[in-house]
Amino acid sequence: MPEPHGPRLAKSYAANVTLVLLTLFPGLINTSAIALAAPVIGRDLGVAPDTAAGLPLISDAALAFGCLLAAELVRRVPSRTLYFWLLAVTIGSSLVSAVTPSFPLLLAAHAAHGLAAGMLFIVVLPPLLVNFKSDKLGATASVMVPALFGAITLGPLIGAAVASPGAWRVIFALEVVVALAAVVLARSVLEQRDPVGSEEPVDWFALGASAIGSLLLFAGAGVLAGSEWRDPIGSIPFVAGLLVYGALIVGEAAKKRPLVPVRKLATSLALVGTIATVIGSAAFSALTQCFSLTLLRVDALDVHATGFAFWPEFLTAIASGYVFGRAVPSKWVVLTGAIGLGCIGIAAALARALAPLDAGSVGWICMIGAFGAGMSVSPGLFVVTLSFERALVGRAIALLNLFRLTGGFVSAPGVEHTIGSRAQTHLHVLDPSLPAPLADQAVRAFVTGGTVPPGAPVAALKHALVLGIDDAYVIVLALSLAGIIAIAALLLATHVELRAPDLAKFDEGRPALDAPALA
Repeated sequence: MPEPHGPRLAKSYAANVTLVLLTLFPGLINTSAIALAAPVIGRDLGVAPDTAAGLPLISDAALAFGCLLAAELVRRVPSRTLYFWLLAVTIGSSLVSAVTPSFPLLLAAHAAHGLAAGMLFIVVLPPLLVNFKSDKLGATASVMVPALFGAITLGPLIGAAVASPGAWRVIFALEVVVALAAVVLARSVLEQRDPVGSEEPVDWFALGASAIGSLLLFAGAGVLAGSEWRDPIGSIPFVAGLLVYGALIVGEAAKKRPLVPVRKLATSLALVGTIATVIGSAAFSALTQCFSLTLLRVDALDVHATGFAFWPEFLTAIASGYVFGRAVPSKWVVLTGAIGLGCIGIAAALARALAPLDAGSVGWICMIGAFGAGMSVSPGLFVVTLSFERALVGRAIALLNLFRLTGGFVSAPGVEHTIGSRAQTHLHVLDPSLPAPLADQAVRAFVTGGTVPPGAPVAALKHALVLGIDDAYVIVLALSLAGIIAIAALLLATHVELRAPDLAKFDEGRPALDAPALA
């Protein structure tokens, strides 16, 4: 029951920020940490490495769908009540994961954990962005960028630290402790507010399309990481998922009262934020996967050394948060996404020029890429926030987060597939005498950490993989440049002037950044 005069820390900015950190930080670390520790978890629970690789993917699919599901539920359930129910799911799923004796049970618990984490993102983050006055925007940006993005950069370090038999269970045990702390703090912070929009019909189309699309995309991407495009088990679900996402956008745009405001997202500045967020997430994830494959397969480092090679990223996340916090109230806020994409492109170009990389080179190059991601991924959420009236911010972020998570989490297995395909082509050139089926099988096994067939030339495999990773760096560079060009074209075509957000409008609940509608 809420206190008679409201929770005593409800108006405390510091307490609200702390609650968001406690709520979101562990789940975001979990996502990137488990991806690195998955082979060890698989061995502990008696499954093959390629099967264990599905663990982070199913969690990511649930995380993405959870954003849209939360956008619907916050219209029907008081946010305080929904928050505590979701924390209960988080605690229960983490407990099961910490003590599970089998992989199927861990997979189910991890999916439930991802779903709750995605929903909590929408339940707690938008209120922090819009419920405080504009004088807190800079501070919120400076904290949230390293909190949201910094948690992802810490994942490899924590994954490396627990990548040993049994030690991975510590991650889930610590999540229980943090979630319990969040429960205690939330009792003094969260107010019970009646949901807004409960008279609207349930948007079953949006919920169904986002659920089916997420499941198809992540399932297809997982299969394609270790196979060819011509493998229908991977390619058909992947393409079908893209089509379902396209139908989601078209269907919501056609509705008069949609769950997610697709038509209002079709303004030049909202699209600028969307492009920066989605492409920045995808490009950085792809770049990180290139670095990881280089260290694990080419340099033959173990999981511990590979994870710890990324330690400078967290420091860069803090720096990018500080810089963006200073940019939020200025006219440069709209250009931070393009600047971030430029940094990711520079990192890809340097990696291509210096390849193959060692752990030391990865350390300083990933700082440049991480700064770019810190300036593009989370800041895109702020640009969208400044482009919408207060009542629609949560639902706009839900759709944006669905696409951001999809771009980020699909790109890692996607680039692994691309690297494997390009490495196969290079291996045929390096060793024409090697039978094509053996060469293809050897490359896929080598890339995914499987058992390489007897008779496969390991030196040639390593050389082919280096060339395949070089090709992937070029793709990341091209993707970053495409994002910059798209942002520039939108701003020029709609004659948007660079100007500071109208913070007085923001305080009134109106859009602080005005831009022409494109549709």
